[in-house]
Amino acid sequence: MFARAPRTLSITVVTGLLALAACSTDGPGSPTSAVSPSIDREESRAPGTPPMNLNVRLRGSHDAEGSIRFRQPNDGVMTLFLHTRVEGLAPNHDYYLQRAALALGSGCVDGGWLTLGLGTVVTPIHTNDEGEGRADLFRTLPASLAGAAFDIHFRIIDAASAAEVLQSGCLRYTVNPN
Repeated sequence: MFARAPRTLSITVVTGLLALAACSTDGPGSPTSAVSPSIDREESRAPGTPPMNLNVRLRGSHDAEGSIRFRQPNDGVMTLFLHTRVEGLAPNHDYYLQRAALALGSGCVDGGWLTLGLGTVVTPIHTNDEGEGRADLFRTLPASLAGAAFDIHFRIIDAASAAEVLQSGCLRYTVNPN
């Protein structure tokens, strides 16, 4: 978690964050965390620019891990692509990717989880016989969020039990205004 000085958010940013949180109905409920957050933070960006693309590491217990290549192309479209990979999980099983986007300085406290997929269609990540899985997910944001910044974190939950199996650290994300 990062300690930050309090910031004043404009009505537009707060409204945008609320719109982002309300973009669709969550899938499975909000389970309590049983996973230790051994997290790496990586951002992919040019020096001096806001973090618009993220390389997210997901950690869990034992050898379970994953990653998300979180990208928003500079094409004027408000679509985020989440190239997600998991390994070390139960074989031939489904999992969901969730995110929580919160006001800057929130410290990414749990809450506001949104289950992701193909647009607004919740889509599982299915593992193979070796417990590895991949999914190319996406989410389109409302135009009102262009340039908005917020704290974000991710987790992978078991589709059957809703138990958290992987999680990320707290990251700062800025929606690409182009």
